Amino acid sequence: MKKMISVLLTVCMVLSLFAVAAVSVGAEEDSWFAGNYTVTAVGNGVPNSGNPWLNEIAWDPSNNANLMTEVSDDVWEITYHNVPAAEDYMFKFAINGNWTHNFGGSFSGFDRWTDASYNGDNIEFSTSETSEITLRLDLSGYDNETKLGAKFSVSCEGYYYLVGVNDDWNRQDQYRLRQNPANPAEYMLQNVFVEKSSGVKVLSADNFWYPGIGDNYSLDAGYYDIYFKPNGGGGESWYYDCIYAKALAVLKGYSTTVKDSVALNFYTYLPDDNLPDSATLTWGEDDRAKEVTVNRNNFSKTQDYEANYKFTADVAAVSMNDEVTLTLNYADNSTKKFTGSVVKYCNLLAAQNGTTEDQKKALDNMLDYGAAVQEYFDYRTDALANNDNYQDQDAINFTGDNADSTFYEDLKNHPAFGVKFKGAILSTTSKLALRLYFDVTNKDGLEVIVDGLVNDGMDATLVKDSSHGANAYYVEIDEIASCNLFDDACFVLFTRGEEFHLMTYDVRRYAKRAIEGTDAGFANVMTRLYYYSTTIGAAFGINAQ
Repeated sequence: MKKMISVLLTVCMVLSLFAVAAVSVGAEEDSWFAGNYTVTAVGNGVPNSGNPWLNEIAWDPSNNANLMTEVSDDVWEITYHNVPAAEDYMFKFAINGNWTHNFGGSFSGFDRWTDASYNGDNIEFSTSETSEITLRLDLSGYDNETKLGAKFSVSCEGYYYLVGVNDDWNRQDQYRLRQNPANPAEYMLQNVFVEKSSGVKVLSADNFWYPGIGDNYSLDAGYYDIYFKPNGGGGESWYYDCIYAKALAVLKGYSTTVKDSVALNFYTYLPDDNLPDSATLTWGEDDRAKEVTVNRNNFSKTQDYEANYKFTADVAAVSMNDEVTLTLNYADNSTKKFTGSVVKYCNLLAAQNGTTEDQKKALDNMLDYGAAVQEYFDYRTDALANNDNYQDQDAINFTGDNADSTFYEDLKNHPAFGVKFKGAILSTTSKLALRLYFDVTNKDGLEVIVDGLVNDGMDATLVKDSSHGANAYYVEIDEIASCNLFDDACFVLFTRGEEFHLMTYDVRRYAKRAIEGTDAGFANVMTRLYYYSTTIGAAFGINAQ
């Protein structure tokens, strides 16, 4: 009896040990979700077929070529490019490189999150054209005890098209929507140009319309980013919860102004129903850094380059090679930026087929002038406007038409009038400006009129400048057109009561003294300015007036 009891106890102990062991093994197998794990896409890839589907690997969960990427906590994805059309694609998701734990399901359509079944059936789908296929498994809501809560989706980029643009209802590659990298459940198409008011919809490759009800989505002429959610959920501003068109600001072109300054113009198309609050232009470095902000009410309208607004940065000669940034500032604190530079524009213009040799030469002279000013002011000399490649030029001979014979000073003969000419300064750091300095010992009742260059019989102001003497005053003639800088003279008329006296002055007189002077750097500036000024107007047909 005791022996029988002993045997029974032994059997019970063995059974007890096996039971413990069985529970232990089951917990170990089911604990994969509590720790680190991997997910592999497994399916009917075809070896040596050239078809990138599943990297040409057939039903092998241990092959690392199809390991998926965890894009967020417990959400996995993998993408296959240029997958050809087929009717029998099949796959499942395998955990930790084997079939012990896997997920399948029933395909319900592209871009639709569908319940994934633990150890379920193969997922099958088909495509009608070459596409980019993305597989996703979402285990963030998975319950390992009930085996419920897992979801999967299949995205087929190239499956959706925007149709109806400019009344064309055919599927076209240029209007194929792409997956939004920031939101995988959303598709997008950027910079769509709608030439005329159009009604649009989205059409899938298998001829399913979005939205399936309602009229077409009406778009006015303009530029848009199009967003599309096949499963809806866009919100109130979306058309039938699935399509949204964001009107865009678009850069249409650049130009460079050379009439009264060196400036860079941005030509933009801005939708009137989505105008920015302001625009900011920035350029330059260190003490030459500039920032100009223009409020919406002061935006400059234009019809050039199919644009409707123009923004201008007066960069001046010294900043021809500075990158200029135009920033559009919107009420929601978002911004849109465009960049360019005078040098880039000149290089693009010179490379165009229709640009003549004279125009190319004038552009080279312009960049030589910019480089000379940079060197003179020691500004960004490692990035000269002309790439440190000055054009060879003949020496300027200030004789004949170039002589300074136009200088005349009636004031010399009337010292009692109380005004004496002292000299001139030509500013090239901003807009071209000529300052004429005078010693004024009697300012009572004195009036000044300036004519010539850019001014047309305009009243001028005498500005005191004690740095040039106790009685020093200057008259500034600003915004001089570079293309007639050396071809016109300015006239300064001083009047006091019925008495008047006239003097004339032109920049050739100033340039001659500078070029023949001892400052080699400034002589180079004036030489390059001379060749730029005397070629740019004729080459491009610019009228100084």
